[in-house]
Amino acid sequence: MQKENISDKKKDIDNIETIDSPKETDSSQETSQNQPENDSSEKQNGSEKTPKKSDEIEEKDELTKAKEEAAIYKAKYKSYLIIALIALFTLNVIGGVFGYLFVENSYKNALEKASKGLYDQIADELKNSITYEVLKEYAREYYLPDNYTAAGLYVNQLARSSVVEIKSGNITPTVRATGVVLNEDGYVLTNAHVVTFSTEVHTGDIEDPTLITIYKEFEKVNALLYGSNIEHDMEIITFDPSLDLAIIKFKDIPEELAPISFTLSDYSNIGEETVAIGNALGLGISVTTGVVMGNFEYQDIKMIQTDTLALEGMSGAGVFNINAELLGIVSFKFTDSSNMAGVSFCLSSEEIIKYIDYLNAEEGLDIEYSLSPNLPEL
Repeated sequence: MQKENISDKKKDIDNIETIDSPKETDSSQETSQNQPENDSSEKQNGSEKTPKKSDEIEEKDELTKAKEEAAIYKAKYKSYLIIALIALFTLNVIGGVFGYLFVENSYKNALEKASKGLYDQIADELKNSITYEVLKEYAREYYLPDNYTAAGLYVNQLARSSVVEIKSGNITPTVRATGVVLNEDGYVLTNAHVVTFSTEVHTGDIEDPTLITIYKEFEKVNALLYGSNIEHDMEIITFDPSLDLAIIKFKDIPEELAPISFTLSDYSNIGEETVAIGNALGLGISVTTGVVMGNFEYQDIKMIQTDTLALEGMSGAGVFNINAELLGIVSFKFTDSSNMAGVSFCLSSEEIIKYIDYLNAEEGLDIEYSLSPNLPEL
């Protein structure tokens, strides 16, 4: 029984503890309920104490946001501006390219039209200028067999552009002769008697008279290129009556000059074919052929004797070998004997070269000439 009472007492004690415990929780709840009230009251008191600081913070935040937005707009504006500039540059480049292509195409079209018009005009002029004589000459050349060749035909094609017609005189031209183009500087070879005239003067006593020959230059000397009717004024540079050699020069140098090349008569052979190209009878450039009859000296001057036809107007004509290289120029022929008819005498290339070298060394001239590359090296 005592045991049961003891156990009942324990239960009562436990019940007392369980009853007391809710009270403790209530007190804690009360304290917790009272605490927020205190906090809210403190907050209200604090907010009432610092309203200005919160406004400043808000203003700063707004300024910061405004600056950030401005920076963003600025960056976007720069990007848009760069894109616009690139687009504008690209459009300009494309426009320039298309403009250039348009101008080039227009220029090509205009040039084609102009060239076609010029071509038609030239064609019409050629048609009008083609005469029966021209057609006959053309037909004559192509009538020859394909394998046909002749020294005169070959040399004429190569050397005729190097030969010029010469007209000389005082008031009006009284002499018609020939010259050979020496170089692209406009120098031309011819005979002294072509550009000068002589007068004889008697001097000394009656018992011992002396006859002096005085040479004077013609006032007017003109030259015509092969195939042209334009007369070019010439200047007499120098002349030597003893050689019967003169050097003249174009005052206005044409562009289409074709200089000759010298060979040496020492390498010519007796019986070798020669071609003389000159202004025979003053009728224009013509061709005659022959052979080398001999090489000899006449009054200490090296000459070449040929049987090429030396008609009036052939003075100063070029005498060429079969390679179209200059052997010499026609100087004179004998006219007082029928036994010498058809024989002409040419001043050799050696004498011409010697005279040019003398002028360059002693007279201060600078006259260029060219030697044939076919000459043998000794």
